[in-house]
Amino acid sequence: MVKKTFFGLLFVLALTSCAKKNDLKPLSLLDYGIPLTIMAPDSASIKHEKLAIEEDITITAPASNYKLQIFISEATYSNPSKLVEEQKGVVKQNPYFTKITDEYPDGFIFESNIDSTKTFGFRRVKIMGDKEIIFREALLGTFSKEDIERMYHAVEGVKRKKK
Repeated sequence: MVKKTFFGLLFVLALTSCAKKNDLKPLSLLDYGIPLTIMAPDSASIKHEKLAIEEDITITAPASNYKLQIFISEATYSNPSKLVEEQKGVVKQNPYFTKITDEYPDGFIFESNIDSTKTFGFRRVKIMGDKEIIFREALLGTFSKEDIERMYHAVEGVKRKKK
């Protein structure tokens, strides 16, 4: 009986875990002037703001702990690795920054510790013509490493829409 209960619970946990990872669907940002497609939950809401020197697209699905922020501005570099290094410098200046946990050619995942609470964040960059695009976790919220990896990889398959 204990084995049945254990395996039943394990099965339910596996289904729940898979459901969270597989609930991402392609989301075109073309309606917001950005010829890109990323992955986001069906339930995601999108907020688009044009600021003085950049655009901000925030995609949130609170039930999935998916809170992605995209900043688009004029490119300051033609080489993405220089933009990644700049973003590392910005992140490391935060007093709660602990360490970079994962590094990629186009970004990184990092850990912070806020009042004894471990939380994670990321930066991922893309340069498209004269625009630079910075993907990151939204400013408000605490995220597990799994949440951040999920968002980081949701923009991995970033595709440019054909006109």
